[in-house]
Amino acid sequence: MIIIRKMRENDLIFFLELRNSCVEFLHNKKVFTMEECRHWFNKSIRYYIIELDGTPVGYVRTSNKTRRSIYIGADILPEYRRKGIASWALTTIMDMLQKPKYYLEVLETNTIAKKLYEKIGFKELSRKDGSILMEKEMLK
Repeated sequence: MIIIRKMRENDLIFFLELRNSCVEFLHNKKVFTMEECRHWFNKSIRYYIIELDGTPVGYVRTSNKTRRSIYIGADILPEYRRKGIASWALTTIMDMLQKPKYYLEVLETNTIAKKLYEKIGFKELSRKDGSILMEKEMLK
């Protein structure tokens, strides 16, 4: 069974290890410390843990762009990628938050992620410095 829930403080080690293992796919290549991770946890960025049969397999992050739109993204453990988990998690969070627009950025070289985002309805808006800005407008 797959679930998504708000991240708790005891999830920080899992979150930090997964986030740092995904730097090749991220804009910010810095490997972060636990102190920096705790800072994120206490900010306005919201994190959700994805669990499969009680085991954490990934997370979704959201942050406000405006009052009516949100930046969104996800990271999944390598052994659970390409199984529909990220699609399910992103769609679930967007349905739950009910904002009219969602945005994300993906590296041009991350073609697998770009295809995933297109599959769930994101459209390319622009390209800059090796990144693609994508947007999804929700149906009313």
